Amino acid sequence: MNSAPLFLAGAAGLAVVGSLLVWLVSRPRKQTSDPHEFRSTLRAMSRGHHGYRPTSGPESSGMRVLPPESPDPTDEGRPGGTGGG
Repeated sequence: MNSAPLFLAGAAGLAVVGSLLVWLVSRPRKQTSDPHEFRSTLRAMSRGHHGYRPTSGPESSGMRVLPPESPDPTDEGRPGGTGGG
């Protein structure tokens, strides 16, 4: 008998058992009764973070908008240039 299907079934079984074990260990221990507790927890964590900056304004986003490029007449003969072709 070929051992490949047996090995595959064993690997699948170990994967199922391992994932169940991880789920049992990492699941929350109690259910929260307050639906806004998660939001308040996130706010408290963000206030305690020293590098926290609100992202509401364009100056705080960390991005700069560059002006559109104008075609350069010296690029006409080069590959990828704006010249005809």
